[in-house]
Amino acid sequence: MQLTIKHEKKAPLLQRREIVAVASHAGTMTPKNADVKKALADHYKVGEDVIAISTIKDDYGTTNCIISATV
Repeated sequence: MQLTIKHEKKAPLLQRREIVAVASHAGTMTPKNADVKKALADHYKVGEDVIAISTIKDDYGTTNCIISATV
């Protein structure tokens, strides 16, 4: 799974970041929440317990999915 951050918005009042990312998962099924949390935790160098995934949506006809999460 290849993860690319498309949009990041900081929310200083809530002390978090709102993230929109695209995951490429060619030849495999849609990534599980645990896999996405691990990839985001590695990218931002935080623990998996501080990541909340809102949605994982597949793009129809492609091997990409759009992920909405907060860190």
